[in-house]
Amino acid sequence: MRGALLKMKMVGFRDDKFLKPTFFAFTAQVNPESYSLDHTIDLNKEQPSGSDGKQEIYIGMNPRRLSFEIIFDGTGAIGDAPASQAKAASVPAQIKLFKKTVYDYFGGSHRSPFVLLQWGSLLFQGQLESLSLVYKLFSPEGVPLRATARVAFKEVVADSLLTRLSNALSADLTHIRTVQAGDTLPLLCEQVYGDATLYSKVAEANQLVNFRRLRVGQQVAFPPLVPTDTEAAAA
Repeated sequence: MRGALLKMKMVGFRDDKFLKPTFFAFTAQVNPESYSLDHTIDLNKEQPSGSDGKQEIYIGMNPRRLSFEIIFDGTGAIGDAPASQAKAASVPAQIKLFKKTVYDYFGGSHRSPFVLLQWGSLLFQGQLESLSLVYKLFSPEGVPLRATARVAFKEVVADSLLTRLSNALSADLTHIRTVQAGDTLPLLCEQVYGDATLYSKVAEANQLVNFRRLRVGQQVAFPPLVPTDTEAAAA
């Protein structure tokens, strides 16, 4: 009997040790048909004086490069949107979440996120090297209904063990903050997600009736969140 279909997962991190999640995560709607994992070796081509030049000197192994294509579909004709992304089924919303996870600058770091990618036996720590989006199908109003992303990630080798994060979307990626004097939910969302407008989603996740009145000492959970279609359209 076959097991459940596993989808490719990506989780963004602020640091190259993969200890500080950005709290944006993406699950592929449709798994890639294939992926390439390139290995290269760095050789010193400069030969010492008197050498016959036939033997290059080994310096070391370069970081691996992972590349693949994934599909974003808003027609409902292929794949099945993960339950956590049910409200982000449109192609613009899917792409917005994908870019927040792997591409967009986060806070004051002025660099793209580090990414933990997991699919079956593939567990890869890296940073986006290139992203090319091709839009293939449109509604009568010109809204993209299908797109393909060609992506490449350069490996980042960190001291932390990959097995510590083998479950890429586990509950330990939910951040807990204790409310301090002067804290507001939009302010906390800005600090955690880099996006103050996500306060309503956090309020809903914490079942806060009045998010404007946070109590000092109160604990608020900040889980991985998904932009809605409205947010994607406004981007």
